[in-house]
Amino acid sequence: MTLKTLKIPNYYLLLKKKAKFELNEEIEGLKITAKTTASPLYLEVPLNARLNFGTDALNIYVAAGPYIAFGIGGTVNYDFESKGGGLPTDIKKGKEDIKWSSDDGDHFERFEFGASIGAGIELGRLGFGIQYGLGLTELKELDEDDTKAPKHAVLGLTLAYKF
Repeated sequence: MTLKTLKIPNYYLLLKKKAKFELNEEIEGLKITAKTTASPLYLEVPLNARLNFGTDALNIYVAAGPYIAFGIGGTVNYDFESKGGGLPTDIKKGKEDIKWSSDDGDHFERFEFGASIGAGIELGRLGFGIQYGLGLTELKELDEDDTKAPKHAVLGLTLAYKF
């Protein structure tokens, strides 16, 4: 197989990603358990360089490069419980819309930047691919005592038909 082309594809992705946060702590007899699942919706622009090998009938490609994503919506599900410490048990569950970029630290960052790699095969008009994206920006600002800020890591499968 020989190198067919090197190109930068021009396409946009509408992606629903997911991030999970968990907290289990005990402070002076008060046990706190919190689980949060965020499902942000992003418009992502990949800037991948793509190497194509093969013919029009059978094409194999590899791609790599950065991406930038813009948050446009999504939801957060939360489940919070505190008990003990001489206080009544407090349980809160719910769902709310994601709040974007703010200085108070309680909101998600609207812009995300990352890197992705992928590979695939095209058989005529039909295409199959796999891609891995790793977010390089923190999704949410955390308190000083939190050790690891959340970032996205996404594995994607593609099935395509060219018109």
